[in-house]
Amino acid sequence: MLSPHAPAAAGTAATMLEALRAELAGMGWTARLKAGPGETLALHVANPAAGQLSDDIRAAQDPGGSWQCCWSEPIPGEAAEVAAVITRALRAADSCQ
Repeated sequence: MLSPHAPAAAGTAATMLEALRAELAGMGWTARLKAGPGETLALHVANPAAGQLSDDIRAAQDPGGSWQCCWSEPIPGEAAEVAAVITRALRAADSCQ
């Protein structure tokens, strides 16, 4: 099971999410790190053409110590691969026709 609350995890989670933020920003997508009091750090990602198509991505450590971005389940890969998965899922329906 992945745990976003692993000891000393905040720096690594932030590093992973920042790399993903930079990748998405380079693709023209809106992405910002967020964490309120008592909340887990997350990256809020929004489709620039349809802001209602948005979601939060988190980073979590697996039992082997590797870090992954997580949505409803882990998304394997480097920042560019994860960004591609996210942008495909958050595309407007009319862009798929």
